[in-house]
Amino acid sequence: MDQQLHIIVKMNILPGKLNELEAMITDINAHVKAGEPETTLYKWYIDESSMRCYLVETMVTDDSMLRHLQNISSVLPGLLAIAPITEWEIYGNLSAQVSETVKAIAQSNNVALINANYVSGFSESLQKQQCKRMTM
Repeated sequence: MDQQLHIIVKMNILPGKLNELEAMITDINAHVKAGEPETTLYKWYIDESSMRCYLVETMVTDDSMLRHLQNISSVLPGLLAIAPITEWEIYGNLSAQVSETVKAIAQSNNVALINANYVSGFSESLQKQQCKRMTM
């Protein structure tokens, strides 16, 4: 069974805070990359027309998510002060401990939480797809 978690975090950027958020994103990326080898995808997207920010993450297991939450605990208050989280979507199976942890975080920050359990599917790397095309 696939143990990966795919996460989408949706935030509203407060007026006048876009530049501050962009600078903070650079710092957070470096912080996560240095301390979280099991975070395999960590990408930010900004829609300036709606002043919304989206963070897309993939983690190897739900234990990776716990370590991630601990790792970002020092920078999270600053992020929430300029881009409050409105929705937190977690795709993948969570242990009871991780489930309770994310529920508590979501409730204490008034964030809508979605957790959909993994059922079935596949993932191919871009490199593998390119190799297939070359052999056709």
